[in-house]
Order: sequence, then structure tokens, then C-alpha cells
Amino acid sequence: MKSPFGYHIIQVEEKKPPTKASYASVQAQIRTQLTQQQEAQQIPVFLQNLRQTARIDVYDDRYKDAFPPPLPTPGASEVATPAASAAAAASAAPAPAASK
Repeated sequence: MKSPFGYHIIQVEEKKPPTKASYASVQAQIRTQLTQQQEAQQIPVFLQNLRQTARIDVYDDRYKDAFPPPLPTPGASEVATPAASAAAAASAAPAPAASK
């Protein structure tokens, strides 16, 4: 048999007749596979949450670039700037009464 890595010789040592797997015999394998699939989905979300909430202070200048800056948190765009706060306060204030 030829592959990109060269020729390979494969020797058949034993042939077993095919069998049907019963649920009882593969139950542990199914449970392990489903658990691994769920973990593969949940671990990145968990790690992202840890990275967002972590506070890392680096005091040695040699390692200051070793840790990336924290990622923006969802809703960070909703944080009001001082100019936006002043504009919001002005629009919320009651209008002065007109004098005659």
C-alpha cells in the first residue's frame, strides 16, 4: 500500500466474524462519547468566562506581553461616556417654565 509517506506493508494476523453490538455492551462507550461532546461545547464558554473576569497584574516588564489584554465584555458598548451621560441628564431634566 502506498501513502504520501512511502510504501507500507500490512499483514493480517486474524479475522473475526462480524457481530452485532448490544446496548449493554456499548453503553459505557456511548456515555463517554456523549460526555466528551458536551464538554467540548461547554469548556470554551467556561474558559472565555474565566478570561473575561480574570484580573492579571504583571509587574515584571519581561512578561507584560505574555498575557493579552482582556476581551471586551458583552454590553460594554452600553457603558455611558461622560458626554453621553450629560446629554441624557439634560434631556431627562424638566423644561424650565416659560414666563409671561
